[in-house]
Amino acid sequence: MKEKHPITFTIFGATGDLAQSKIIPALMDLYCKDLLPDNFKVIGFSRKDLSDENYREFARNSIRGVETDQNSKKGNFCYTDEKVEEFLLNFHYKQGDLNNLESYKSLKTYLNEIDGDLNDCSNKIFYLAVPPNLYNSSFENLSKSGLGDVCVIEGEKRWSRILVEKPFGSDQSEAIKLDKTLGKLFNEEQIFRIDHYLAKETVQNILSFRFANAIFEPIWNNKYVDKVELNIYETEDVSGRASFYDGIGALRDVGQNHLLQMMALVAMEDPMSLKTEAIREARGNVFSNIKVDKKDLKEFKRAQYEGYLDSDQVDSNSKTETYFKIKLGVKNKRWDGVPFYLESGKALEKKKTEIKIIFKDKESSVCPVDGICHYNNTLTINIQPEKTISICFWTKKPGLQMELEEKKLSFDFDENPLGVSDAYEKVLYDCIKGDQSLFASTYEIATQWGIISEIFKLWKNIPLEKYPKGSSVDKISGEKDNKSGEDLLDNK
Repeated sequence: MKEKHPITFTIFGATGDLAQSKIIPALMDLYCKDLLPDNFKVIGFSRKDLSDENYREFARNSIRGVETDQNSKKGNFCYTDEKVEEFLLNFHYKQGDLNNLESYKSLKTYLNEIDGDLNDCSNKIFYLAVPPNLYNSSFENLSKSGLGDVCVIEGEKRWSRILVEKPFGSDQSEAIKLDKTLGKLFNEEQIFRIDHYLAKETVQNILSFRFANAIFEPIWNNKYVDKVELNIYETEDVSGRASFYDGIGALRDVGQNHLLQMMALVAMEDPMSLKTEAIREARGNVFSNIKVDKKDLKEFKRAQYEGYLDSDQVDSNSKTETYFKIKLGVKNKRWDGVPFYLESGKALEKKKTEIKIIFKDKESSVCPVDGICHYNNTLTINIQPEKTISICFWTKKPGLQMELEEKKLSFDFDENPLGVSDAYEKVLYDCIKGDQSLFASTYEIATQWGIISEIFKLWKNIPLEKYPKGSSVDKISGEKDNKSGEDLLDNK
């Protein structure tokens, strides 16, 4: 669906890495697919002193930096010089200070001038690609300047929407405070809190995979599922964002948002509707039933890669974790007793994001030991770098003996000739449509932070271990601490 009315996209933090690597290429992809309105403008807003042409060159380099890789994967061959230049004619730049109300007022005047040239009243999207410590002042200034107000032309009301990147706050109290500020200044339908993992093609497909196929839902419960593992492994260290990361850590960086949202999609009930309210409620019900059990503390682990403290941007006594593994449970009829393991780390051997649903052992006559098959069927949803869904099962090995061997049935999204849409392309497209189903609600944010806050209370006495860069996850998680969970609790 193509929006018929003009749209003005304003990018706060317009010259940052997020704008360069994600937002501008995503807008280019939407333009290539003719999903932007005929009249649109992209306004870069930042402190740097740039002209329109300077910013167009920045955007041009951004597109050139991703076109070869993305086109080869997406089958998107519209990045011709002519098409790119046509796209860039819609780019403009406005210098301003994010902490200065007058800069916002000046921006509003500038946007009004653009509407005047169009002889129309444009819809507005404000993308906050800025550090979280600037959120509060940005929200306040957006409201005070009137930028968030909607306009009416010929009796028809336009819309104004705000896109906010994670992390939304650093703990539950700060998240609630920020949300209260947003709630006072803007309507809920104007606020789009981004967790780009929800917009990834493979993650979106979890719902289709579960609820559109009758063969999986009957066994998607504690009678058949032994455990669930959700993993985000990264080979990169924190270079380039060390000062930001040191105040956050791995658990806040990806645990509070990406991993918990992935867990909700695995554990939620069928919303019976694709409406935003139904999907958000189903995810929220999972978060409200997630429990952190003190007895599981012995299975928690936190570590920091060697060399992390060498950065000038990191406190020399920092106890910030770059790796963690935690165990959670969902206290409801479907999932009671099934452990959910959430694990993530920086500077690891391999880059991978995946979900594993591991099914229980099966009693059968074809199983060689006591009639019990100790061969777990495993359903794996690979989110990146591969985009696959696969299930391993067991069949008879060719030969005279009754021996079993593992086989894998797999579906690869990258083999789709139409290509896989980028997550940020989906984020922007859904924002244009006003579809908030892939964006976290106020309730979800608060309950997610509540879970993480409880974990921080419990694990503060767990020793922070060290691991060499390039370590395998098995090596890190396999190191056992001599202290039991009970010992750690006793030392509180």
